[in-house]
Amino acid sequence: IMRCAGQVAAYLHGKKKGFDQPDHFLNKLVFGGFNKSVNQPKTPFDWLSTDYDAVEKYLTDPACGIVPTTQFFVDLFEGLGTIHIEKELKKTPKHLPILLFSGSEDPVGNNGKGIWRVAKQYKHAGIEQVTVLLFEGGRHEMLHEKNRQHVFETVYDWIDKEHE
Repeated sequence: IMRCAGQVAAYLHGKKKGFDQPDHFLNKLVFGGFNKSVNQPKTPFDWLSTDYDAVEKYLTDPACGIVPTTQFFVDLFEGLGTIHIEKELKKTPKHLPILLFSGSEDPVGNNGKGIWRVAKQYKHAGIEQVTVLLFEGGRHEMLHEKNRQHVFETVYDWIDKEHE
């Protein structure tokens, strides 16, 4: 079942061009706007991290920065549709502690708004303990940010606290 316009568009694009081909159109449509929030970006991937060295490593890694296939986008949109279905959220064990963390300048998460929306969905589904950590100034890949050691320590402390 197709749940969103993006999934329909990806499916139709795949029928026309092939599902196993890199899809430059959908890639630009989905990922192309993320750098708009970055002041004077140096690369197309500055939205990932404020740490220029981390972005450079991403750019030089042959497994990164590729243009995904049309099938990737079909699957992505299907997954994004599924994770917001209340019936699916209610399958999460009620006593499972959940940690959501993001950067306050993550364009994928709508600069912090998206993570709070997800937390609210989990709470509404009956999850008893949802913790949100929003790291000021961080972008999309918090584990590759300049303050990554602080992020690691904070996540470790949360895990440690949950296992007391």
